[in-house]
Amino acid sequence: MKNTEFKQVSKIIQEQDFESRDSKSIQKFTMILQTKRVYLREYTLEDLPALHKILSDEQTMYAWGHGFSLQESREWIEKQSRSYKENGFGLWAIVDKECGEIISNAGLNREMISLNGVIRSEIIEIGYIVAREFWGQGLGTEVARAVQEYAFKILGLERVYCLIKEDNFASMRVARKLGGSMIGKYIKNYQGKDLIHYIFECRGAEIVFESENTESSYAVNKPTNKRFVYRESLGNKE
Repeated sequence: MKNTEFKQVSKIIQEQDFESRDSKSIQKFTMILQTKRVYLREYTLEDLPALHKILSDEQTMYAWGHGFSLQESREWIEKQSRSYKENGFGLWAIVDKECGEIISNAGLNREMISLNGVIRSEIIEIGYIVAREFWGQGLGTEVARAVQEYAFKILGLERVYCLIKEDNFASMRVARKLGGSMIGKYIKNYQGKDLIHYIFECRGAEIVFESENTESSYAVNKPTNKRFVYRESLGNKE
């Protein structure tokens, strides 16, 4: 997206004021983008109770194998805050437009992985968590596609990846809807356990977005952090 196009989109969002929702409560957060049903913004420590309600639920966090403690949820927010400053992106809070509550999170994450145990490389991963009471509504696909579009059109990335635990079939379906192709697997050590994850690669040049999803997806803030550096594909060396 050209700078002029980005400014036009930002102006539209400001004028819409997110469809007349409480502007005072919205303005204190850094907005990122919105879709038809939700908008994404940066987390703050004020969001800890709402986030912990999601992350502490064992069913929601089945891919992690446990619900988070309050301290783990706090560390999660602190990690995202550092990523916002260092990278210009991170995992963002997803707020339902109707009720105004945080219902999930989604965004981009830097990850260092080894492809099939051989090539060690840094990638940018699309990640998301949807609270279980909102499962089955297509929200995972909606927000993941919006984040993917942001990565390609705003950040200018050529590739993004989805790293999915071997038994997380719902997320595999979402990755394929994003145009992802499975290119290998890697072992992630989490809390002393070796967990197999499949690597799905999405290439921007090969993605054709459905108009019904992209017409209502608007970027609000473009990162200006000059420290943003990225290897465009697995296996590249600097």
